[in-house]
Amino acid sequence: KELPAPKGNRGSAPPRMPACGQAGDQWGIRRLLPTLISWLLIFLVTFVGGQDTFDQCVSTEKSTLDSSFSSIAALASTDSARIVLNNLFVGKCTNQVLELQKQTLTTRKEEVILQVEYLGGVAGTSNSTTDTTDAASCGSGCGSEYLGLFNASYTPRFMSSELEAAVLALGDSYCSAHTLYKEIPSLEEEVALASAEAATLTNLGCPCNIEGVFPRGGEAGASAVNVTVSGFAGAGITDLKCLFGDQEVAATGYQGSVTCSQAPTQTPPLASVPVSIKGGSFSLVKSSASQQTFFYVAPPTLAAVSPKAIVADLQLTETRRTITITGTGFSESFGGLSVRFGCGDGGEQVPATLVASSCDADGLCTQAVATFPAKAAADAGTSQLYVSINAVDYYPSCPSAVEIYYYARPSIASVSPNSGSPTGLVLSGGSLVQAEVTVALDAMPDVSFENRDLWCKFAQFLSPAARQGPLGGGANDLKCELPRHTVEWDSTWLLAGVAEVLVIDGEGLAFVANTMSFAYQFAQDDVDEGLACPARTYGNGVLCVPCPQDTFMPGVGFSACYDCPEHASSPGNGSSCECTGAGYGGSVAAAGGACAACAAGTFSPAGSSACSDCGGDSYSQGAAAACTPCPLGASSANGSTSAADCSCAAGQYLREVPGVGSACCAFGFFLDQETLLCSQCPAGTWENATSCADCPKGTFSAAGATVCGECAAGTYAWHGQAACTPCPAQATTGAGGQDELRDCVCAAPYVDTSHRQGLPRLNADTYTLRVEYPNGTLTLFESGDFCATCPADTYHVASPYGVCRRCFLNAFSTDPSAGIDGCACNAGYYSGTANTCVSAPATPDPVRACDQCPPFSYSAPSSLCLADCKCNAGYTGPDGGGCAACAAGTYKTAAGDAACSNCATGKYSSDVAATLESQCLDCPKNSDSPAGSSHIDNCTCNSGYGGGGAGAAKSL
Repeated sequence: KELPAPKGNRGSAPPRMPACGQAGDQWGIRRLLPTLISWLLIFLVTFVGGQDTFDQCVSTEKSTLDSSFSSIAALASTDSARIVLNNLFVGKCTNQVLELQKQTLTTRKEEVILQVEYLGGVAGTSNSTTDTTDAASCGSGCGSEYLGLFNASYTPRFMSSELEAAVLALGDSYCSAHTLYKEIPSLEEEVALASAEAATLTNLGCPCNIEGVFPRGGEAGASAVNVTVSGFAGAGITDLKCLFGDQEVAATGYQGSVTCSQAPTQTPPLASVPVSIKGGSFSLVKSSASQQTFFYVAPPTLAAVSPKAIVADLQLTETRRTITITGTGFSESFGGLSVRFGCGDGGEQVPATLVASSCDADGLCTQAVATFPAKAAADAGTSQLYVSINAVDYYPSCPSAVEIYYYARPSIASVSPNSGSPTGLVLSGGSLVQAEVTVALDAMPDVSFENRDLWCKFAQFLSPAARQGPLGGGANDLKCELPRHTVEWDSTWLLAGVAEVLVIDGEGLAFVANTMSFAYQFAQDDVDEGLACPARTYGNGVLCVPCPQDTFMPGVGFSACYDCPEHASSPGNGSSCECTGAGYGGSVAAAGGACAACAAGTFSPAGSSACSDCGGDSYSQGAAAACTPCPLGASSANGSTSAADCSCAAGQYLREVPGVGSACCAFGFFLDQETLLCSQCPAGTWENATSCADCPKGTFSAAGATVCGECAAGTYAWHGQAACTPCPAQATTGAGGQDELRDCVCAAPYVDTSHRQGLPRLNADTYTLRVEYPNGTLTLFESGDFCATCPADTYHVASPYGVCRRCFLNAFSTDPSAGIDGCACNAGYYSGTANTCVSAPATPDPVRACDQCPPFSYSAPSSLCLADCKCNAGYTGPDGGGCAACAAGTYKTAAGDAACSNCATGKYSSDVAATLESQCLDCPKNSDSPAGSSHIDNCTCNSGYGGGGAGAAKSL
């Protein structure tokens, strides 16, 4: 069986890859191997670049296995085993090559998909048709069958676990190559299809974005839907489709847009579906914002309108009224919602606004409001109503089941009676009885379809209007109770006068086109008898007079007002008196009443009639015009009744200046008598409740201290110091709490200077140091240090202040702090006797001395023994003994007990105590002398030469 050649110019087609070598299949493992090998060789030469590269791979695999086991030849002892093993090598190498090819195609596929997505499409519009049968039929178990095949051809008939693992891995690689063989053509076709889609989108002017859908929603099967597509140049495409979800409808392409023939049927009817564009070899889904959608809605219904009757001749000065429509499916999201007044195109259309509280989660609402259009009075009558979404009317047939009535305003024909008292001046059980007035209209609109409220308005006072007789039967009269005619600021004070009568509707609009008058009247006898004088007034025999200031009248029909009690007042015309005196509250509404004082914890300022609780941080003890503040910084709860309720916060306490004031101060603060503010005690002082006191000697404090701390050892302080002063270097105090510099004592081996010993100062800027000499004399020195070290050639002696003493005669100090032991003899001196070396003083210090070395000898500094005295250069003798000068003709270059050296032969020296070899002079030319010669005369002419004296020898 042969596969057709793969797409692309890649040479001849390889043989068909057989199915995986599963036991019992029609191919069998033995037939698989040679077929695979032949195909692999063709593939490698064609796709990979030559047999040499492949042979190198096989050789490498062979070498790798050979390095792990003794020998491949020995391993595969039969031809069939060697063939199987070699085929497995070929399978592994081929798997590597095919894997690389797959990775390359996969990368290319991803790049093309990204390009399609950038252009606005979605890759995979047209699916691959490549046969992928058996592409995944080879599993990991396939390698075990090849392992069995090899094992059957392997002469030793047994294998190590390592060898089994190697052969098993090779078998799995062989099977993987079969799978890749089936996958690669499919990948190639997918890349080709995606590339074709990218080319198509580019030709259409993309990258493209679906920017919008209009209308955004509607009924299934609704009229055309327009889709705006930026960058799209698809005019003339014959196979263009709109996709509403997964449903397709025919579409027409234009420059920058696509018109869908309709919104297809959708189940369920209410749903939001994505909108995309599709061609024969491309799809457009990309949107610059969120994906564009079309929302399917059910047709809206109109059920009712309120109010059902509206005035036709609405005046410009009157507020335009609105109507509320009720139904289902109202929405503003799909082109706008409106209401049409009248049937068909002849009706006026006005926009409507949704009532948000009636909307569901999908934005579909049951109520909307609209302002009705005005009509002339001559056009009064019934109008049908229709609802429109996206300029599409629903209820297209006339007439509509929902109507609204425009009516013309009637006029008031008469008011009967047109004058009188609002009470009829009739007493009935102690209550005044209300009178009635009939308002006759010249016509009554037929508003029987609506329970419409009407009101009679007498000046600014309203009274319900009751219709007389059946509506629509010619009964045009309204019956109204006559409201009490009063002043605006007192609804119980009746007045005479003329009031204009008007009829209004429940919306506050005039129901009638005119007004008439009604005259309020009172009989003089009623005033005289006080029947007409209400509370807050009294009758003076002529008329009702308001109660004067600071009086009140709680009842009806009195001839005098009561005086307000103490602490109370009234502005006049009052039915009670308010307790406005400072510290009092409440009111008095009965004769003989009295004002009550505010309780403790409350207050009432003058002019107020209410006792209020004291706020926080204050208190009162009763009858208070104001609450007393707590001391500064103190707090109390609302309604506190005494100063004891005021408390300071934690860490504070109450400080008081008698006769001046008090405040809460923190520890370390005192109350300033002038400012009554808490002031912090400065450093060096401590707070003693009423002031800040200086810290005593030997103590210190930081700012805000309540106690002074003792100075530590090694420091001191005078009174009132913020910190203790450290003793100078090398000095300390015996204990803490010291108060002056004199308390600082120098530690050995340092000595005190003039500050403690009472010595005069040699300089104002320095201290004075005293040095004692062995003979009892004193010498004073300047010292820049408080604690001084003993100067050169002295040593330290312990004493209360420390003493510096001069080392004994011909001695110096190596370590003044070591005492007398720090003194040592100068160079050329020693401290012992002829037979004793002394390293410590054997006698009291004043009589101790250093002895000089014998003549012509010398000792190093700090020498202790006579033997340390060495003969000088030019002298010879034992250490510590007498030293003799080197005789003429000899010399000695170094100190010590060495003998003098003779001048060499041919030289002489007349110097005594010579220290240099160069002091030995050469004999004259052609003469010689014995070693140790002391004079030139010792130089004699050599053989063959003659001469004499100090001259040069001459040749004979």
